[in-house]
Amino acid sequence: MGALVAAAGCGKRGNPLPPLRPVPARIADLSAVRTASRVTLHFTVPAANVDGTTPAAVERVDVYRIVLAAGMPTPPVSVLTAMPKYLLTHLSVRRPPPPEPKPKSSDGASPSPAPPTPPASAAPADSRPLPGDAVTIVDEIDDAARASGGVRHYLAIPVAGTGRGRPGAATPVLAVPIGSLPAAPADLALTYDETQLTAAWHAAVAGDVFSVLQTPGPAFDAATAKALTPEPIAATQFTLPLTFGTQTCVAVRATHVTGAVRAEGAPAAPVCVTPVDTFPPPAPTGLQAVQEGAAVTLIWNRVEVPDVAGYIVLRGEGTGGTLQPLMRTPISDVTYRDTAVQPGQTYTYAVYAVDTAPAANVSSLSDRQTLVIR
Repeated sequence: MGALVAAAGCGKRGNPLPPLRPVPARIADLSAVRTASRVTLHFTVPAANVDGTTPAAVERVDVYRIVLAAGMPTPPVSVLTAMPKYLLTHLSVRRPPPPEPKPKSSDGASPSPAPPTPPASAAPADSRPLPGDAVTIVDEIDDAARASGGVRHYLAIPVAGTGRGRPGAATPVLAVPIGSLPAAPADLALTYDETQLTAAWHAAVAGDVFSVLQTPGPAFDAATAKALTPEPIAATQFTLPLTFGTQTCVAVRATHVTGAVRAEGAPAAPVCVTPVDTFPPPAPTGLQAVQEGAAVTLIWNRVEVPDVAGYIVLRGEGTGGTLQPLMRTPISDVTYRDTAVQPGQTYTYAVYAVDTAPAANVSSLSDRQTLVIR
């Protein structure tokens, strides 16, 4: 039995295995946005390799483009990658730094970290993306290209290694027409109530979808416009919060979406509004008037809106006398004690609420309460 075990333990050592040569995974999210002056490509650099290992061994992403006449079939990948003239750009990718080992002291414990040593001179920041980063590539459209029209076809391939490297799988080819763009929406208008702004417009063409943007002022600037709709909407109105006294400007553009390609037309001219608070608070409810000794105590329900500054109590002589305020400035309490009353007299009371607007808005009167003083 021992001889059998010894024989099994003796074996011939095979040739050493070649080192692993990983290939980056395919880019899964290539998309394009076409405007009047450019095509902007968006994608994420692969974070893993085809075999699932990380980080991705991607050194660069090659982006190809070919321009064909409208109506011509989408070219195969082999045609796009065959000629150097179709290469739009090499996007260099930096490798993530290896994790720093944790040093051990002589007794096996991790020593206290030493204070960092400031560099002698700061090195310029590396702007290249890392695996897993989202990136954009801009392809400009000049006047001649717009006049000639046609369709621009794009694809992207991640590459490991230098030179020809080890390319991963190509993305599907994106076809971006360089023709007319959607017409701007018509009749853009802004209205508001006490809680929100509403932008409304009319579609120039049935079936358009829309992107809503907020701009700093009445002149549209794509660099400073803020998208309020991450994805285009089919509705022809959009609501947003308001701040009284602060100008808000909104622009809307029509958008055509075909798969991963979006064509954005010129926006309608921004419309601006500075909301003014002219909305009174609700009237107080539940007013009660009770004689307590030689005084009248009034109590009512608090108005539950955030901009109430307080309340004004009014009193009139008899049942039909003119109501006059009993204080100059609003009170915050929801109770008031009237000590200036005379026995045998009849008094009528009411309360209204006042808000915090610069030109204060007042509510309607509460229900009236009449009391004969004994």
